[in-house]
Amino acid sequence: MKYNITKVPALLVSPDAKYYQNLNTAWAEVGTIAPDGWYIFRSTEVMGIYKNLLTGQIVNPQAK
Repeated sequence: MKYNITKVPALLVSPDAKYYQNLNTAWAEVGTIAPDGWYIFRSTEVMGIYKNLLTGQIVNPQAK
């Protein structure tokens, strides 16, 4: 996998995001920037239910 995405839904943001200072400031808390400049959202669990691609498990972080 090019960006080592292990959870979906995934979000990729164009390298043009570098022009948005507020996004760049916040991005360190939710994702990474790949060597080719693409922004990869890594905090899928904050969006709610997601699928772990490594285990195949559907995860609901809100479930108790």
